[in-house]
Formats: sequence, C-alpha cells, structure tokens
Amino acid sequence: MSPITARCNCTTLVSVVKLLILMHVVLCVFCVFQVLQERFTKFASETNSIGQQRMEQVNKMVNEMIDCGHSDAATIAEWKDGLNESWADLLELMETRRQMLAASHQLHKFFTDCKEVKPKQNSNCPHSGGLCRFHFRGRQSGRDMRLLFLKHS
Repeated sequence: MSPITARCNCTTLVSVVKLLILMHVVLCVFCVFQVLQERFTKFASETNSIGQQRMEQVNKMVNEMIDCGHSDAATIAEWKDGLNESWADLLELMETRRQMLAASHQLHKFFTDCKEVKPKQNSNCPHSGGLCRFHFRGRQSGRDMRLLFLKHS
C-alpha cells in the first residue's frame, strides 16, 4: 500500500468516525428535546385538569359565600377575580412554553438538516478538492436550500 493510499484511508476513517460522533451527539440532543417535550406535555395536562377542578371548586365556594351575604363579599369577589386572572395567566404561560419547545425542536431539526446538506454541497464543489464552505453554484443548490427552508417553515 502506498503512503498516499494509506493517508487517504486514514482520512476516510477519521471522517467516518467524526460523522459517527456527530450523529451520536445529534441523536442525544434530539432525545433530550423529545423527553423535555413529553414531560412538559404531561405536566401541562395534569396541571390543567387538576387546576381546572380546583378552580371550579373554589369559584363555587366563593359564589356561595357571596350569595349568602358574607360581610366581606366585596373583598372575596376581588380575590376571586385575582385568582381567576392568575389561573388564566398560568394557562397562557404554559401554552407559550409549549410553543417555544416546539419552535426549539423545529430549529434544532433545521440546523441538523443543514449539517446534512453542507457535506453534500462540499462534495459537489469543484474548488479545492471539495473543501469549500457552502459554495452554492447554479439553480440546483439554491433550489435545495429553498426546499430545506420551506420544509421547516
């Protein structure tokens, strides 16, 4: 085996090992996203169902106190309104967090797909033996990037 062939084999081996490590890291990050989303979905569902039951109980009890002519009915009504507003805020915050997790997942997926496209672009590059950085030529490369962008929008 000539030194040039041995060097090419070593370079190929190093490239394959780097790719395997990158794939493992990407898979780990993806798994973390999945677990985080699943746990948050479970948390939000439980919080919503249990909280809704408790809010109904509290509102029923407060309405009964007000209807019975409690001496602090005005204060109780204010507290009830404040509690209902806080509950609505919590539900809104949970929905916002759910949307943020979904957006983070999509962004991670987009960057992962970009990492997959980059080697393909580099291998098709006629300059520097295929070692150029995102050298987009012709309509095909632009179309590939538009498709990638549309896939994630």
